Amino acid sequence: MADQSEQTPLVRTFFVITGAGLVPSEVTQATGLTPTRTRHDTRFVGKPPDGEALYRYPEWIIERGRTASVDTDEEVHELLEVIWPRRQEIMAFLEQSGFEAGFGTTIRHFGWQPLISLTHESLEKLAYFKIRYTVDIFNFADLPERKASDVSND
Repeated sequence: MADQSEQTPLVRTFFVITGAGLVPSEVTQATGLTPTRTRHDTRFVGKPPDGEALYRYPEWIIERGRTASVDTDEEVHELLEVIWPRRQEIMAFLEQSGFEAGFGTTIRHFGWQPLISLTHESLEKLAYFKIRYTVDIFNFADLPERKASDVSND
């Protein structure tokens, strides 16, 4: 096995539409895009001591999954190439339906992480949608004999 510190980080970038009552096939029909995966059920996640119950609702997702990469913008750019041509349909669906949407990047690495940056072009396109963009970073440097691919993306 190669030294873990030399493993190329894994980057997953996604666009998700979610919400109570979401029917993934309706998102596909409205946007003209095919998701890479969907989740049809609603799951109870938990309840914070001073808060309301949290649920994970049905999801419609397009993602660039677990790609060995040294630059997050490459992955974001490739995802945007897929959804950008259908941006007007996506925005119309979100406005009409009231469902939530977001972009995200998950990085799994073993001591050195990819460049976390976005080009002006990617930032402009992300901003067009007026939705959240999250970045999660997981450093597995202290986990012996494991690879980033051994860890779930969910």
